[in-house]
Amino acid sequence: MRAITLFLLVCSKALALAPAQRRPPYRSRHGSAPTAVPRLPRAAPARTALAAADGAAEPIAVVGAKVRISYCPGCKWLLRSAYFAQELLTTFDGGELSEVALAPAASGTWTVEVDGEVVWDRKTDGGFPEAKVLKQRVRDAVAPSLSLGHSDVAAPGDVAAPGDVAAPGDVAA
Repeated sequence: MRAITLFLLVCSKALALAPAQRRPPYRSRHGSAPTAVPRLPRAAPARTALAAADGAAEPIAVVGAKVRISYCPGCKWLLRSAYFAQELLTTFDGGELSEVALAPAASGTWTVEVDGEVVWDRKTDGGFPEAKVLKQRVRDAVAPSLSLGHSDVAAPGDVAAPGDVAAPGDVAA
């Protein structure tokens, strides 16, 4: 009983101390006097800029498309969605995309939308896409004239879709 009373007395005195007298949560590794945690200044929002000399902020028109990957968190598809988001961001790094968002959705959902238009739906397209196919569909929606490099080259044995023009040197199957 005496230990509990002593503990309550110590706690009440610690709470009664002024905030400047309390030990800060950050201390140096060597046990020296507490140091202040450096705080970085917050950056200005990315979508605004100072347009006028008087300092009035004016919104900038967003140039790139918005991609939204909706996934089912219960199905554990977050990692797959993050992988595809990384692939899209590294492929379209020239300003074609303004954002790639990951959004939890209903059970069994995995869709990719570009500016509100669905470019891949797991249920209607029959599963998950290969990265190459998803990049091509996003490219077709965002910048059809953009070359994807080696992702645009058909692999040996691929059947050309109707309307595709064979490149010089291709052998017809």
